Amino acid sequence: MEFKVSPGQYRAHVEDLTSGEVDMVEFEVEIPGRVKSYAKELGLLQEGDLLSLDTAGALALRIVPTVDEPIDMLVSATAGYLHLCCEQTAAKILAAVFMYLTSQNVAQKNKAEKIILAGVARERKMLQPGKGFSMYPDSKHFSDYYSMLAVRYLWALDTLEDIPDISTSLRRAIRDGLEMADVAAKAHGLRRLPEHIRTIEDAYAIAKVGENNSAVRAFIDSAIDFSNEKARLRHGRDRVAERATLAYAAASLIAVGDRRRGIRLANQVTRQFNEQGCLYSTVDSAAAIALMIQLRAKNIVSGTGRVRVNGREMDLIEASELSVQVEIVEVLSGVVPLEIIRIRETDWNAFESNFPLELMFRDKKGYAKNSFKQGERTELQVSLPNGYQLGDLLHVSLPACMSWIHGGGKITRFTLDFEGKDEIRIPVVVTSKISGKQHFSV
Repeated sequence: MEFKVSPGQYRAHVEDLTSGEVDMVEFEVEIPGRVKSYAKELGLLQEGDLLSLDTAGALALRIVPTVDEPIDMLVSATAGYLHLCCEQTAAKILAAVFMYLTSQNVAQKNKAEKIILAGVARERKMLQPGKGFSMYPDSKHFSDYYSMLAVRYLWALDTLEDIPDISTSLRRAIRDGLEMADVAAKAHGLRRLPEHIRTIEDAYAIAKVGENNSAVRAFIDSAIDFSNEKARLRHGRDRVAERATLAYAAASLIAVGDRRRGIRLANQVTRQFNEQGCLYSTVDSAAAIALMIQLRAKNIVSGTGRVRVNGREMDLIEASELSVQVEIVEVLSGVVPLEIIRIRETDWNAFESNFPLELMFRDKKGYAKNSFKQGERTELQVSLPNGYQLGDLLHVSLPACMSWIHGGGKITRFTLDFEGKDEIRIPVVVTSKISGKQHFSV
């Protein structure tokens, strides 16, 4: 039996007329490009803070005793990132380094090692002595900004150097990665410990070794306005750069002992974690890893706080074991991590569309095609008439009748990286009957 539906929430009841048994299923028909997800935000509440289900706009609140679980999610999601420019590849290496250091079993350690080996080998293909790292292997696109970020991430490999029992191949990759970082750093005039603070990354590099704390604080005060309820950058930047700046500033403040302001900034960042437990890109996710490392290093979330939950006072460990629904939390002492589950909706139609985009379906001979039958194969071609710009990604939400057959599954919503090219072609299959017009979104 078939039903014609429009976007919305549906509930179907099925009754066996012989036995009287009833079954029920709920399903949501989504608008292409309007994506709903369950975000697991991390709240970091300090003494005097109060949060309820209503004020958080949350489905559920859960007190957690430590930040170990959120850190593991952040690191795993970043290490598993699918796109691989020079900065993204280095961010995966950075995450894998932390994964290796904190691994609880051999399988996790082996996984981290494989990511590091593959990442270092790929970075080798992008290193251009005298220029730094190109955006992709054999690419004509260069970005000092992304190349310098890759350098800083690769320098994290030195934390593995003193481990005695690592494999020969990993030790070779560590040495190779650090050598490449030093070569690229020379091209950019970068130093591991900067003489002067020019960027928030410089501030963090100085803060984490405990040098010139007053200069770190002064730079952060010049970059961030703390006068309102939410701190904001004094000079506007895009959202990814804003989150990265706040994360590095939070990590820096925590490192130099300015705990209250550091936690305040940290909460603004971790409240933006998505359903994977990371942020939008590797740029802000790598900054969030630096933040979480400082939270752990300074033992700020130690499980010793006290809270009032639903009007009843208790310690953090007892609160984390509650089986009743948490309606309201007030922090009496310490720093309390709180998992906040919310439905987050992203509407692609709300984004600015101020750049030209060309797309069409083509048949196997390359001719344009706009009508299809079940079982047919076709190709979705998406082109950038003005050419590729650094950071361009393609988000696709196919119509219900089509799928991209990839990795053994039928995928209808996905993201691809142009990787320096002006065009992407995606083979798709018509997997169901078509009745009327079908809609899709890019």
